[in-house]
Amino acid sequence: MRKITTVITATILMGAMCACSSETTSYSEVTYTETTDEGTTEYKKTTENNNGNVTTETTVTETPAEADDTSEAPEDFIRYNVSDGVLYCEALSADDYWWEVYQFENSTKLVDWEIEDNTYYASVEANMLEGTGYVIFAAYDNMDTPPVQYAVAPVEIRDNEIVGVYDGEYVDDLDDYFPIFEYGFMAQNEAGQNALLFAIYRSYDKNYAYVMTNKNYGYVDYTTSSVTINDANGNSVEGVEIVADDVTMYYYEQDGNCYVLDEAGTVYNAVILTENEVEEIRSENET
Repeated sequence: MRKITTVITATILMGAMCACSSETTSYSEVTYTETTDEGTTEYKKTTENNNGNVTTETTVTETPAEADDTSEAPEDFIRYNVSDGVLYCEALSADDYWWEVYQFENSTKLVDWEIEDNTYYASVEANMLEGTGYVIFAAYDNMDTPPVQYAVAPVEIRDNEIVGVYDGEYVDDLDDYFPIFEYGFMAQNEAGQNALLFAIYRSYDKNYAYVMTNKNYGYVDYTTSSVTINDANGNSVEGVEIVADDVTMYYYEQDGNCYVLDEAGTVYNAVILTENEVEEIRSENET
């Protein structure tokens, strides 16, 4: 759409050479400015009357609009609706951009899509049992180049169904949004000394763990599985086996407390940590 802004200014000056003289002079100036998407054009007309001798001059000055080198996809072009455990999406196309579901099936999966009347329709289902999942859209301006923008919408998943969707966020790079901190704990011995830091982070394509021991630290792949183990008193309890790189441990809860059991049979108190607490410990110990 062509936008036009018009500004008109006028200046008129008149003066008498002296009170008893019949000589007069006058000067007028009218400026007309037109602004469009292409730039600004200024029209200036000056008129001078010197004792009846009238002179007129018109000048035109054109200033092109500054080139916009940024490449941004239009925001708020995506609509979401949840029905019967499925997320239905509509992504409106613009002149130079189009949206598509970015297929990383870490927590959700694309099950159907079609394009009709410049609108991209998609159906997305859960690909996990419980928790927060993410639906990612990517905006393109050329099929041969990477996306120019992303839209990330968190969804709530229960019993392998999508039951809610939260406000999406537009980012230029997925690394601007991910990773997402899930939870973390510090394993401490009876003396309260830290033995192991474990934290789970979620990215768009997978989940991974951050592990810090007295020997090393870093991000690693991990797996979990439900197991039955013996607690410190030899009683059977339900827990979770966690294998993260070369570290294997067993996490369980009992009487409102959390514990970690290592492969040697040593039991540690598991102190649940917030994201800020994990980041503080990391900053103090990473070198």
